[in-house]
Amino acid sequence: AYSQFDVFSASRWEFAGAGVLEGWTAGGGAAGLRVEGGMLAGSAGGDEAYLESPPLALDGASWQGVVLRLAYGGGSAPALAFVTEAEPGWDAARRIPFLVAGDGQPHDATIRAGDHDRWQGRITRVRLQLGAAAAGPFALDFFRLVDRVDQTSGDGDGDGFLAGADCDDSRAAVHPGAAETCNGVDDDCDGATDASCPTEGEGEGE
Repeated sequence: AYSQFDVFSASRWEFAGAGVLEGWTAGGGAAGLRVEGGMLAGSAGGDEAYLESPPLALDGASWQGVVLRLAYGGGSAPALAFVTEAEPGWDAARRIPFLVAGDGQPHDATIRAGDHDRWQGRITRVRLQLGAAAAGPFALDFFRLVDRVDQTSGDGDGDGFLAGADCDDSRAAVHPGAAETCNGVDDDCDGATDASCPTEGEGEGE
């Protein structure tokens, strides 16, 4: 058995102990990290502000979801970043954006990390990127790695693109950068439908 504060084994953090950060740190413009009112709190002052977990040793195949409750002041969408035993360096390609209201109030969010093609092998650390221009106070009520969740908050079809940028969040094949096919759908969300397809009569006899 292990305790919640065995940072190499923990998979959930509730920040219930007054003043106990449970191994979490801050960087990228996040400062003043403390535990108060049962939440990990601080202030963000940079476009790359983040909270970083203690070292982990978790099998990505067994821990495919994240559940958290976050209060922050908005900006661009926050994201879950991660490193693995095989890929130990932080890389923007290993970020999973999600949506949560940036109104300063605590809101629940889920992240289906197992959908990311590089969430595999041993997960050794995670970061909660607070989003560009997320200036002001933030508070993390809890952070839990779980076996699975149904979807990433703000990404209903699991294609890695959030509602808004994704012009049809119910179809995984439709998103910015998707291959355009001749199907009457704006597959790549550029505002044009079947733009590269021949028009009626094109290619017929000279």
